[in-house]
Order: sequence, then structure tokens, then C-alpha cells
Amino acid sequence: MSLVPLLPRLLAFPALLFAGVLINVAGSPRRMVAVVVLSSAAVLAGAALDLWHNRDRLVRRLPEEAGRLLAAGLLILHGIQTGQSASAAAAVFVCAAFVPGDLLECLFRRRSGVVADGCLPARDVDEWKDNSATARIARRVAGVLEWVRLPLALGLAVASGTFMGQSMDVSLLVGAIAVLFLSPRLLRLIAFDAHRLAAIRAGRLGVVVRDGDAVSRAGSCRSILFMADALWEEAPTVRDWSVVADVDEAWLRSALYDLESRFADRYGTAICAFLRSSGSITPLDVADGQRVTGPGVTGTTASGRLLCGARMALLQEGVSTAAEESWAEAVAESGRRPFFVALNGQLVARFALEDRLRPQAADAVRQLLLAGFDPVMMTSAELGTARAMGERLGLSRVLFETGADGLESVFSDFESAADRFVLVGGGALFEEFAGRACGSVHLSGAAVGVSPAGIDARRAGPAAAAAVLCDCLSAVRSVRRNLIGVSMIMVVGLCLSTGWPTPGMAVGAAALVSTAAAACTLNGPFQRATEVKAALAATGRMILQRLGVMKR
Repeated sequence: MSLVPLLPRLLAFPALLFAGVLINVAGSPRRMVAVVVLSSAAVLAGAALDLWHNRDRLVRRLPEEAGRLLAAGLLILHGIQTGQSASAAAAVFVCAAFVPGDLLECLFRRRSGVVADGCLPARDVDEWKDNSATARIARRVAGVLEWVRLPLALGLAVASGTFMGQSMDVSLLVGAIAVLFLSPRLLRLIAFDAHRLAAIRAGRLGVVVRDGDAVSRAGSCRSILFMADALWEEAPTVRDWSVVADVDEAWLRSALYDLESRFADRYGTAICAFLRSSGSITPLDVADGQRVTGPGVTGTTASGRLLCGARMALLQEGVSTAAEESWAEAVAESGRRPFFVALNGQLVARFALEDRLRPQAADAVRQLLLAGFDPVMMTSAELGTARAMGERLGLSRVLFETGADGLESVFSDFESAADRFVLVGGGALFEEFAGRACGSVHLSGAAVGVSPAGIDARRAGPAAAAAVLCDCLSAVRSVRRNLIGVSMIMVVGLCLSTGWPTPGMAVGAAALVSTAAAACTLNGPFQRATEVKAALAATGRMILQRLGVMKR
């Protein structure tokens, strides 16, 4: 963003200050009128050039500029009626008071607009699409306020004169102050920059945020539901392969390879990779290959029905695993998953699948916990394995034995409890259920193609995804603070306009609205200032503890 639109108003700012001083010391009415005319011309020229450089926003900016000039005009009328030069000086300062806020906003957007390629959708940063519910409502209210604030301010002025017995010149002040407090620009800035800043920060981490609605949804949740695949490496490792029955091991490996190669899931990929590395594979033709709940797979070989899966899969197919229960419990307690191979209803082999944590997965969970989120992992593993996985990640809540069939019940439980949650995962199941979650983060899978999720972190990893979720939470909190602040400014300001109508109050209203606009824009620096304050406080405590002044 260029600073050119603000240059005329910035150059006029010292002149306006000087004009205000001259008005106060001017002795003759002619000199006062000349100074007012010249100052108003400078303000009008700056506003005209500003609007010319922002022709695409002419419809939106024109009511805002007209409101400022209207307030200045009402102040000048008050000065003419009372013969006071203070009102003319206030008119100049009212127009000049908005320049610092505009400058801060322009500087912030210039700094935040420098983003890496792919951080935001292929459009200019200033056209960032904020379609969140808060932003939509604020824009609608602002659009209505643009056209009703003039009748509302004049109606308030008439009411103050009619019902409160105030003179005409005081009523003009009431209208001027009311016009300044009723600022549509404040309403538009409540959510726009907060959401956009979260998207820009996400882009710098390699995470793509779809729009402002994705930021709002993710930041309004407290539960983070991780699909297990999002926290573990793409493929597990096969450990402790052992044949436990009198069977041709070479034939068994070949038959199992042919069966598992039919399914391109993470378990089948890992098993096939192990079988290829452990010896030669003889081509076989296993018929009727299909998945079973558990997870597991089954098919028909020349020697009978072959079944491979976890304990739940074998039990549902009527195959007992009692003879290997002690081994299975020991494997589960170590955080691995026990798998079995059965032929014609009899156990013939066993092995364990060991999952490895993705880099920084535990740090991501810790970051979410510190931010106030409630991370939950769901896995198809059994209770012992799931508990051990949760301990490695630092999770207190783990949903076990929730495979593809159990995912529907998990979502129903969250919905029945009115618990808003963010779904983090990848793959076909994630794409199927992502729309039912309040927010969604695409974390696992190939980093190509268009993501169905609101937040795509496939190129970045768990730590960056956690940082983005924390930024979304900060954005939502900033929006709430902005909403409360703007509402208080408008409501309290309207009350003050009738109770304290003075030229100085008009200048204060303009300065307050300008400062509030800058505050809504500069959420990022304010957030960093809070972080710096916390860091300085921690440093001070550490120094005091080392000096013995404060106990550890």
C-alpha cells in the first residue's frame, strides 16, 4: 500500500495546527473567516486527493468524509452564532484529528502487505475476503449507519433543543459530536484486520488460510479433535514378526503380501514394505479381498480363508487370540499395536505395528494446552495402545477404538454436548467429515491439490498448525475486545453528546474515534506488546529470585 493518498493530509496537518493557533489570536472577524476558509480548503483538497487515489472505495469513503466535514460545518455554525473563535479552531482540529489514525492504519497495512507467495489467495491483501459472521453483520450495520447517522444526529440535536431546552447553538454542537461518534469505519474495522493478520501470520509459517470465516471458526472452538494419522508418520513400522503355527512361512508371506497390496492404506503399505524387505515374494492370487472392522483385511487363498488384523477384527470374525494375550498386552503397553494373521480360523502369525510421532507433534500439543485448548486424539487402537500414545503426546483425553465406523458416534457425542471443535487430520475420512466440524485443519497427506479444509497446513506440520490455531484464538479475542470497545464508544459517546456539548468535546470525540480505528487495525503490535510485557515481568521475577528478594 502506498502512502501517496495520505501525503496531502499529512502536509496539511502542520498548517492546520498553525491555523488553529491563528484563529485563537485573530482579532478581526475577517481574518478569522479567512483562516477558516483556507483551512477548510486544505482539508477538502486532502480529502479529494485521498478519494481520487481510492476511486474503487469512493462509495464507502464518501459518507465517512462527508460526516467529518459535516461535523466541522456544524462547529463553524456554532462559532458564527456565538461569535467564539474556539468553535472554528475545533472544526480545524476535528478534521486534523483523523490524520494520525489514518497514518497508523496505512503504515500497518503497508507492513503486513508484504507476504510470501502462496500465503494468501491470489489477490491483493487489501481485498482479503472476510466472510465471517461478525464481519458480515458489522458491514451491514455500517452500511445502514452510513445513511442514517445524519438524520439520527440531527434528530438528536432537535430532541436536545426540544426536550432538554437547550439553545440552537448547543443543539448544533450535539449534532456535530453525535456525527463524530457514529462512525461506520469503526464497525468495519472490528474484525477485518484481526482476521487478516491471522491469515498473514499463517502464510509466513507456510499455512494457507482460506478466508476470514476459517479464522473465526477455528478461534471460537476450544476442543481440537486430532485424527491419529495427523500426529504420526505416514506409515508405521512392522516389529516382532513371528510365526506361531506349523505353516509354510514363505507361502504365508506371499499370500499376505498379495492380500495387503490390494488396499492402499497406511497399515497395508507398512506390511507390504516389511514383507518385500524380508525375502522374495511369490506371485499368488488371493480372491475376495475385503476390509473388516477392527481394522483388518480378509481374502480367500488356495489353503483357505486368510485374515490379518488387530484383535478386534479377529474376534469379530470368530477367531480367538487368547493364546497370545500376554504378548498382546505387553505390546500395547509399549505403545505399539498387536496384529495377528489367521488361516481358516487358527492363529498362524503375529507382529506389532509401531507408529512414530511426526516431528514437533508433542510440542504442538503442548502449545495448544498452554493456549487454553482441549486437544483430543481419536484412534482405532485399543485402550492400552491408545493410552500409551496419549502419554507420549502429553494428552489427557484419548478416544480409543474409533475407526471409520466409530467416527460417526464421536461426532454425534460432540454435537449432542454442544461442544464446538476443530477437526485436524487428512485423507478420505477427513474430507467426508470436515464439513461437520466447526473448523478444520488439513494436516496429513500430500501437499498438492486443493484442500477441502479451512486451514491447510500440509506443507508446514503440526507445530505451525498449532501456532495458527493460537493466532486464530487471539484474533477472535481481539474481535471481541474491538466489538466491546466500539460499542462503548458509540453508546457512551451519544450520551456524552447531550450531556457535555462543548467544542473541546468535539475534538475529543474525533481523537477518540481516530485512536479506536488505529487500535482495531493494530491488533498485531498490541498483541506483541502484551507478549513483551509478560516477558519483561518474567525477567524481573527471575532477577528478584536470584537476588533473594522473591521466593522461588
